[in-house]
Amino acid sequence: MYKILVVDDEDIIRKSIVKIIDWKSLGFSEVFDAENGLDALEILKKEEIDLVLADIKMPFMDGLELSGIIKKDFPSVSVVIISGHDEFHMAQQAILHGVMDYILKPIGDVSLTEKMVEVREKLDKKKKEMQYINKIKEQFHQNLPLLREQFLNSLVCTPGSDVLSRSRLEFLQISLNQGPFCVCIIEPDFGLEDEDSELYLFAMKNIVIESVGDNHPVFSDSLRRIAV
Repeated sequence: MYKILVVDDEDIIRKSIVKIIDWKSLGFSEVFDAENGLDALEILKKEEIDLVLADIKMPFMDGLELSGIIKKDFPSVSVVIISGHDEFHMAQQAILHGVMDYILKPIGDVSLTEKMVEVREKLDKKKKEMQYINKIKEQFHQNLPLLREQFLNSLVCTPGSDVLSRSRLEFLQISLNQGPFCVCIIEPDFGLEDEDSELYLFAMKNIVIESVGDNHPVFSDSLRRIAV
């Protein structure tokens, strides 16, 4: 279920939009309303609004200005613009600036319901996309230690490596100031045949990380040594 905010300076139109639509059947659990953009921003600060339905012409702050602020300060909130035929070019401009859709006046209950069904479907699609992105981000953070190890191995242990770049360091959240650098190699003193060797190596690496702190990248190389 979504939360919608209706913004229109004409009280009759705004209240009609709020009342004539069966919002719950369309997937909207709560409907808020504001008579201008300034009031709308105050509501956005207090409530977790999913969709703003705003008239394009309003005093103090028009719909285009409001949608620009929402895009900057409330990027997860979608915006649908209501405009008259003489403001159609403004509605098209709003679409180019990230507005989800626009609705032309005059608005009837049937036409508005049909349009809001389309908008709700777009919200569903956007929600699924965000869930997918969040899942990918979660998987990335889970795999971040392994990705760091692979990068540092390539950087330090591969002759002529050219993987170093500021953007890649930032992406992997590795803090390396300008060199020169020192590399310390720790070679564990246990045999490859020891069945607990991997456990010992893991424990030793954790001890090293705790000892040197976050300012010094730590990784294991292909010879099962610990590099700092």
